[in-house]
Amino acid sequence: MSSLKSIYSQALIASSLAILQIPAFADTISFDSANEIRGRVVGPITSGQAEDWMDGTQTKAYYLETERPMLLNDPKSSCGAQRIERLPILSEGMARYKNKYVKISASIQCVESKLGSYAIDRVDAIEDATSSALPPAAANLPNVSCNQPKRGWNQECASNDWRILIDAKGCSAKKGAYGKVYADDEATVKLRRSLPPAQSDVEAKLGDGQFVCVSATARGPGSSEPQWYYVMAIPVKSVKACAAKSFCAKPGDLPIEWMRSTNGKRCRLSARGQYEGDCAAGWVNAKEFGEFSMGL
Repeated sequence: MSSLKSIYSQALIASSLAILQIPAFADTISFDSANEIRGRVVGPITSGQAEDWMDGTQTKAYYLETERPMLLNDPKSSCGAQRIERLPILSEGMARYKNKYVKISASIQCVESKLGSYAIDRVDAIEDATSSALPPAAANLPNVSCNQPKRGWNQECASNDWRILIDAKGCSAKKGAYGKVYADDEATVKLRRSLPPAQSDVEAKLGDGQFVCVSATARGPGSSEPQWYYVMAIPVKSVKACAAKSFCAKPGDLPIEWMRSTNGKRCRLSARGQYEGDCAAGWVNAKEFGEFSMGL
């Protein structure tokens, strides 16, 4: 009888990577006490071979797509070392958390009889943390809800009549959408924390011609083109393709007028490829932004 590979067995194959190949940012889990884990609840998903329903070893459960990869290696079990990005939750009552981002305190064990891998076998506490998981572009929007069809895909959000598309990669130094902001009858371009018609606070003010990257766009009813862009002012030299082109590199990094207190750390590209420090970001009207449509 031909058997169907379960979703979890596919993850198990991927988890057989050598320990040295596991990224340094993977979480290490204790098997002697509860662990605090964050992630999104999905499912329910059936795992096990198609014929396993006959002997009761097929499992149907909700899964936790973890915020970061975890290195699981219980020396007292036969599961061995595994790199895990999704865990079955064997506790009941998970249906109401479906598609929500949660923070849980839970016990993880090797379930040898049914899965041959690790699972959350007991949830001590669970908290809906969806609002705290919102991306920066959506964090200050009213009545906002977000959905990510699949891990790694762009996130889709809705706020009142706005349709918002958030780039899964965020601002990138290698492959991203770039452009400049242009002051329209004003000396500076305001970075707003929210979208109209809300009375939006201003995060910062950028100079005319400041180089920026785009991490999200917003479209109103019936509009096929973005009407607002969520941009971040990043160092010109951090994007090599920009630094080599005069139309992009000039006038360089301009002074930023902050409307809030900062930590005094300049915006920079970290070793992990993410921008950190005081990186001015906010929404600008499409009339105030010019994208390098032909790329860099």
